[in-house]
Amino acid sequence: MKRFKDNFKTRYYFAHEFLVVCPKCSSKAKVLPSVPWSSKRLFSTKRRLICTHCGFYKEQKPNRVIQMYGDRDWVFGLPLFYTICVKDGTLYAYNDEHLDYLKQFISAKLRTRDYSNSYSYSNRSQISRLPKWVKLAKNRNNLLKAIEKFEKK
Repeated sequence: MKRFKDNFKTRYYFAHEFLVVCPKCSSKAKVLPSVPWSSKRLFSTKRRLICTHCGFYKEQKPNRVIQMYGDRDWVFGLPLFYTICVKDGTLYAYNDEHLDYLKQFISAKLRTRDYSNSYSYSNRSQISRLPKWVKLAKNRNNLLKAIEKFEKK
């Protein structure tokens, strides 16, 4: 039986890299910090948009945050590459690591959440913020099939 234990990772944990749809060629592009990643410098780091398919490049100054939620990256406002639409709603992931984390949660038949001295039973974790339809067992197969399609791309 697959198990998943919520380790209180927030959406900021995955915000070091965004995989987006390139505005020039519609391929997968990356939004990366221009210096080594530090969560303490989340909003003060210059970001770069790089497409390895067509060579598109754009840089954005620090402290320019368009939106922090939804299906777009926080800096350029481009649609996320991993936007998974199923009949119940839309699920998105910032990057491969985030997609893998969601896949582990969705595929687990037993999901646990322990008390943490730092976070208590925090509602800030990525898993606690997922919509209810993502957490339901009846949607597990549809979501896993949709995630597998993206992994094949």
